[in-house]
Amino acid sequence: MQTITRRWLFYFTLVLPTPLYAQPAAQPPPVQTIKLTVHASPVAQPALQYALLPEAIDQQRGNAAALYMIASKLPPAAKELWTKADDYNAMPLEKLPQQEVEQFLSQFSEVLENVSMAALRQDVHWDSGLRERGISTPLPYLNDVRNFNRLLVLRARLELARHEWQAASRTMQQALSMARQLGDEPVIIQGLVEQGVTESTLHRCVEGWIADGNSPNLYWDLSNLPAPFIDLHALAQWERAEVAFTDPQLRLALREQLPPEQWRQVIETMARLGQLAESVEGEGHKAPAPAEPADKLIQSAANSARQFLESSGMPREQVEKMPPEQAVGAYFVRQYRQIEDELWKGWELPVYQTAASMAHSEQDLAAAMKHQPANPLLKLLPRVRTARYHLARTERHIAMLRTIETIRDYAAHHDGHAPKSLNEITDLPVPADPVTNKPFSYSTQGDSAVLEAPQLSDAPRMVAWKYELQFVK
Repeated sequence: MQTITRRWLFYFTLVLPTPLYAQPAAQPPPVQTIKLTVHASPVAQPALQYALLPEAIDQQRGNAAALYMIASKLPPAAKELWTKADDYNAMPLEKLPQQEVEQFLSQFSEVLENVSMAALRQDVHWDSGLRERGISTPLPYLNDVRNFNRLLVLRARLELARHEWQAASRTMQQALSMARQLGDEPVIIQGLVEQGVTESTLHRCVEGWIADGNSPNLYWDLSNLPAPFIDLHALAQWERAEVAFTDPQLRLALREQLPPEQWRQVIETMARLGQLAESVEGEGHKAPAPAEPADKLIQSAANSARQFLESSGMPREQVEKMPPEQAVGAYFVRQYRQIEDELWKGWELPVYQTAASMAHSEQDLAAAMKHQPANPLLKLLPRVRTARYHLARTERHIAMLRTIETIRDYAAHHDGHAPKSLNEITDLPVPADPVTNKPFSYSTQGDSAVLEAPQLSDAPRMVAWKYELQFVK
């Protein structure tokens, strides 16, 4: 991720595999099915003794990023070791070779020591240079964080296998704290790595905790996580500022404060960035073609530009006095800001309230991109709707885990029997599905139950969840 091209390649290949402004795939993703053995367990006393984020009393002052950097500069692990860590983390807890895993983790003792201290730091300042470099900013620490999470998850799973509940909760604290620390100056890709680290911890550790027959109940600990867990407001603010940070002249242009004689140069910058954003570099891909010359772009867009500016309320006399490059530049900027606002306006609303609006805005973007010549700035807009659906997975996952813990608490007070309906649970608040704002689907048959989070009609790319629960008295 040393150049803008590699950064966009990382963004699309690992997170958003469809083209930037393409229509969403018609085929929805498969239902994610998770099978859990469930044992009765009343809510823990004290209620928050297994808190999943560090408390203020346990935090230390200082910048966590410095300690993560130290951990990343220690002798690097061979690729085979990370693969081995993944293999261990994929094993059922009861089959985890405990002594072998302990020996494996001992190779990373110094790394884990620094990561554990970093996760308990009160502050984090990645200081990536985003304000100076914009969309060309490399974010190498994201790969380091993913590797650190592999180790924390494995250590927590070893502690779970040994029923060391306090130790496991502290390690899970560190993993989730590290994820939250990615909320410093977060752009979308940083937020999605934060979501991935969180999901890994919930799936590999929290679900493993719940499935153990002797595990304490985590209902209140899960309920006290921030909601939403990922700071949507901060992510939107930094992502939207990223293009302006890329070039000082472009920043002035986006505010329409650029002197008329500088518009031609800025249009060249727009064309270059747009060309880089839609191209990928690397094995199996062609290098980006030369950007369209500014003169040609100005000439072909001039009529559309003047029509757009007049339709947006600019007086005809003012439009006619504009040099062609200023009119085209102002057109590109205004269209970009208008569509960008439409894409982001519902970002912080729950998915069930904003899915239809986001889909409509994405269609408007696709239509604008079909108009020739296409506004090169529009190629810099991310797939906001798809990113929002990815982040909503975490909100939904936490709510489903909380619901399972209400079922375990109910069973503890009813001779090990699960409720026939979620309406029977009255001792604890049962979460609604944050994606639909409706109760989760729940059904029982004998000693088994199914808890489902269905697909949303306005959000076909939202992953549906199903927990198949097998109760053991």
